[in-house]
Amino acid sequence: MRINRQMDTQISVIIPVYNIEDYLERCLDSVLSQTFSAFEVILVDDGSTDGSSKICQRYVQLDQRFRLLTRLNGGLSAARNTGISDARAPYVICIDGDDGIAPRMLAVLHDLIVRHQADMVSSGINNIYGDKTVPQSSCLEEFVCSGEEALRITLEGERIPGSICCKLFKRELFAKVSFPVGLTYEDAYTLMDLTPFLDVVAVTTDPLYQYYHRRGSITTNRFSSKAFDVISVYRYVYDRVMELYPRLQPQARFRVLWAHFVVLDRMLAQPGYRQLEGFSEVLDELRGSITEIVACPFFQPTRKLAARVLGFSVGLYRVLMRLQERRQWGGA
Repeated sequence: MRINRQMDTQISVIIPVYNIEDYLERCLDSVLSQTFSAFEVILVDDGSTDGSSKICQRYVQLDQRFRLLTRLNGGLSAARNTGISDARAPYVICIDGDDGIAPRMLAVLHDLIVRHQADMVSSGINNIYGDKTVPQSSCLEEFVCSGEEALRITLEGERIPGSICCKLFKRELFAKVSFPVGLTYEDAYTLMDLTPFLDVVAVTTDPLYQYYHRRGSITTNRFSSKAFDVISVYRYVYDRVMELYPRLQPQARFRVLWAHFVVLDRMLAQPGYRQLEGFSEVLDELRGSITEIVACPFFQPTRKLAARVLGFSVGLYRVLMRLQERRQWGGA
């Protein structure tokens, strides 16, 4: 029986779907479990070739708040743009179909955005590694700030996550900004473009978004040039920061260096990493910045130690990164 709910829709939940049949039901069930009911769900099937589309159709039949859009595969950004263009509610949130949200998430974010008349609100994130759950923020707090201040905190990397998925926006913002089609790490790019239009940002560090990490996804996926998108995106962020918010130069520079570590770590997970195109350039950039990395207040002590090790031994650095991964997954 299809559930019929008549209500004033307040939130459009955009969920891009592409070949995630093993995880999609968990995500959609978490949306159905919300204590807040005035929402619609726009499922955007981005050309799936597995059973994802059938799962979507089942939920559309189950609950009239669910709608399904289908399109040729164009990537995550294109799917999000498609969903937002079809949204009917005054507020939108984009969540990934292989993650989940806590039952209170939509209620908490809607309360914050209305109570503070905010342009964007953000929750915290739980990073889930198998049976191990690690909240991104070490403290529980709620605060209101400007767009520039939110950007600063986001770049520093704890109290406001960099992910789009834990954020609720006024839909009207996306008449000015869209997700960059063809890029990965599109969240950082889009948040940078949105920042000049964010007068009021409300934040709770309560980890309401559930980010499920997949072990081995880096090592099982072949390295490609798309991995360099993270460097390109944060160089773009750096340039925009220097144009609009030059006092945030240290935070933006930190992210450029962080992006180089992301690429290096992905390279080192591959066999024959020394032969990968761009390896020497990434390594040289980091080795030439070790003093800067060690002095940077935003890098964790473990990363600073790893940078020192990288200065004289790639092999030992690689061992440290593998040990760090084991600790993330509870030593398994």
